[in-house]
Amino acid sequence: KIPESKFSVKQLSLECKSRLKKEVSKEILDTLLNPQLDYDALYQEANRRLTNYGSHDALKILSSLVEKKPGDAVLTRDVAYSALEWELNEQAFYLFKRVQKSRPFEPQTYLAIAKSLAKIGNYELSILYYEIAITAKWDNRFGEFRRIAALDYLNLLSQIKDQNSFALKDYATSRYQTLRNEFAEEYADLMVVISWNTDNTDIDLHVIEPTGEKCYYKNTKTRIGGAMTQDVTQGYGPEMYIIQDAKKGKYKIKAKYFSSNRNRTSTRTKIFATTYKNWGTKDETIVDKVVTLEDNKEMHDILTVYIK
Repeated sequence: KIPESKFSVKQLSLECKSRLKKEVSKEILDTLLNPQLDYDALYQEANRRLTNYGSHDALKILSSLVEKKPGDAVLTRDVAYSALEWELNEQAFYLFKRVQKSRPFEPQTYLAIAKSLAKIGNYELSILYYEIAITAKWDNRFGEFRRIAALDYLNLLSQIKDQNSFALKDYATSRYQTLRNEFAEEYADLMVVISWNTDNTDIDLHVIEPTGEKCYYKNTKTRIGGAMTQDVTQGYGPEMYIIQDAKKGKYKIKAKYFSSNRNRTSTRTKIFATTYKNWGTKDETIVDKVVTLEDNKEMHDILTVYIK
């Protein structure tokens, strides 16, 4: 039932505003000529271009990292997360596809591809990647990945199952009900999901609730109903916090950079965080955020959410 056209994702050209050599500093020109690219220098330049010119210029300079090391899946995933953050979803799709081809045993990549496809409106192909994510057998080290991916999938199905123009309307309706019966959550005032881009890395999600109680791996259920999924200690995540009937007030979302076995200088550990308010309802809002972690700092602020 899926139209053949849905299997082809058009990769849009980057329309850059900065096109002159004189607009590039000598430091960056020297870096681009060096076989060993300076990761930090290029990310600083990307942030400068993001501010001055926009996301297309920012991703254009970061593409140099992938061009110099086309077989480096960790580096490609790193740049893909930036593309997602900047809402360049077609580019993110192709970057994650490169990762998936070289490392097909990592479930987070299939979920990232599914999310990028949903954002560009290719729901049919997105469904296929969600199905791979939740039905394949993954290593136990990825914790409660299936549950977290399934809740994200449910969110998509709830939005598209009633669209008459959607080719998989009947399938989406049936699948939505099946997953809804399996997972008890019908709604949530607040849900937070984090994943990260480097393997052999332990990052812990912490949420400080309005009462002052902290929900994290040592306190997975709080007095007001907050709950944390299984601690993932080896890499990529995901970890999730969910509360159905949230008490009014501030929810401080943080991540503890507990440990890293990263012995490479070409990539920084980044968190990709998705925060849902009013999950599963017509008033749902979603915020995506990427946070780069500092090696000399344990606790990092991600976001503060206010429940009224």
